[in-house]
Order: sequence, then structure tokens, then C-alpha cells
Amino acid sequence: DFQKEIKVLTKAEDERKLVYGIVYEPDTPDAHGDYMTAAEIEKAAHGFLKDAREIDKQ
Repeated sequence: DFQKEIKVLTKAEDERKLVYGIVYEPDTPDAHGDYMTAAEIEKAAHGFLKDAREIDKQ
């Protein structure tokens, strides 16, 4: 078990009521002691978005 404080940013004036938050903070060890650089996280996020077009189409 572990606890981690998470920063959540909100924009109350936004009509869409979107919530933004850090999913994987660069250069910060996770629960397993692993970490990624900002460039690695950006590459992974862009790859996911590129490939996510087929999610939930069934």
C-alpha cells in the first residue's frame, strides 16, 4: 500500500467542465521505482492518441 498526493487542475469557467491532472510526472519515481523523462512520456502519449482511434468501435 502507498499514498500519493495528486494535483488536480480545474477550470470552473469552462463549459465542458474538463479536469486536467498529471498522469505520469516526468523524472519522478513511481510505485515501482521506475521513471520516464518528459520526452519519453510525450512520445508515449502521442503514440497512444494515434493508435486510440480504434478504441470502443466494437
